[in-house]
Amino acid sequence: TVHLEAAIGDARTRLGRATKRLGQVDGELAGARSSVEKMHALAVEAQQNLEARDKAQAGMLSDLAVAEEALESGRSELREHKLAHAGLEARREALLESGGGEGGLAAGARCVLQAVEDGAGPCTAGTLHGLLADHLHVEARLARALDAVLGEKAQALLAPGAGEAQVVLEWLATGEHGQAEVLVPKGMGSDGITSALGSVNLGRFDTPSFLAFEPYGASVEGRLSELVQCAEDLRPLVDNLVGDVVVVRDLVSALDLVKREPHWRYVTPSGELVDAASAVGGSRELAQGAMGRRSMAEELDSEMESLEALLGQDREGIIQLEQTAAASRLAHEQAADEHEVARIAAAQASGEAQTASARLTDQETVREEHAGMELRAREELAALANDLQVAQDKRIKSEQVFTQTNERLDEVEKTRRGMEEEREALSKAEAKARVETTRLQGELEALRGRVEGSVRRCEEDQAERLRAEGRSANFLA
Repeated sequence: TVHLEAAIGDARTRLGRATKRLGQVDGELAGARSSVEKMHALAVEAQQNLEARDKAQAGMLSDLAVAEEALESGRSELREHKLAHAGLEARREALLESGGGEGGLAAGARCVLQAVEDGAGPCTAGTLHGLLADHLHVEARLARALDAVLGEKAQALLAPGAGEAQVVLEWLATGEHGQAEVLVPKGMGSDGITSALGSVNLGRFDTPSFLAFEPYGASVEGRLSELVQCAEDLRPLVDNLVGDVVVVRDLVSALDLVKREPHWRYVTPSGELVDAASAVGGSRELAQGAMGRRSMAEELDSEMESLEALLGQDREGIIQLEQTAAASRLAHEQAADEHEVARIAAAQASGEAQTASARLTDQETVREEHAGMELRAREELAALANDLQVAQDKRIKSEQVFTQTNERLDEVEKTRRGMEEEREALSKAEAKARVETTRLQGELEALRGRVEGSVRRCEEDQAERLRAEGRSANFLA
């Protein structure tokens, strides 16, 4: 590394001299290059201006074409939206009028409403509140279910009290206009004779709690009365009409639940109705019932509102497109005039720049030679620096390996010393154990002698006892 560091010093000296010479050449060229750069800058600016005018002219032409195309497309889209809006409006009118062919109670109700509108009915306009179906709202997918449960009651008239209901029914009977059903939201007894509907024991609400259906999970959607939207003053009437109806997933679920909970009625989203005594099912179109037709009409109303918003946007867009097209035509004409002026200026600037560049070519050649010398000096310095870095990396790695080896040797020495100390401790323990063993063996021998003496004395005592017993027996005899 010492030799490499010395070589790097020499290389740096050579690089400094080459850089100094290059700086001197650059200073000599500064004046000439400044004027040439100014001329080139003017030429470039003129050419850029020309190109900008070319692009601007082409862009204006393209914008004009795009604006005219967008204008025609907007007008076409406006015509399409008008046709779509007219089609939706026709479908809605046809849908609401399709229920006019029904007979029975619905025909009588329509007769009453038409007579009231004409001023020849049983009451003044505003007394009756229209048909029940006009005041109930439900999701489109549940419209068949509500139609199946309500039946002709969906076309029933709404009267404020029992007196108005009686007037309507007597008018139908007197004029032989057919029959109609009249509903009183507060209850037929709300005129003062009996309690209001909210206090009447309706029977259906004495059924077990709806909580009994919790174990059936997803097969039960809820009570139909809670899924129907209406005004608060109509809520008691809705509870009375459909409060005992449970919406279930399908006919199989309805048939299964009616066996378990027969006090309820069950209806599916497709319009199948099951109670403890009967079942109604089969194919049912959405437009077949009053609620279905109104749900479809509400969807068409929503689509019509969206189309009306689009029509307004289309009209505003066409006005903006017409203004854009007019502005594009004017801008295109201005861009053509500016393009011609820029073309003349670019030609003059280009000629002056080419003349100045020719005078500068020789001086730049000399500068390139000095730049090459400096580059070679830099490359040499970079190569030496790289070699020095490699050498230093190798030295560092060697020192790391040496340090790791010493650390491992120290660990081995510590382990050896520990094992020597452990061996000496074991030797001392072994000697001590031998001494203790010898002592214990002596004590054992002494103990054995004492035991043998005790055994002999016991035997002698036993023999003496036997002799005493013999003498005693002889004496007694």
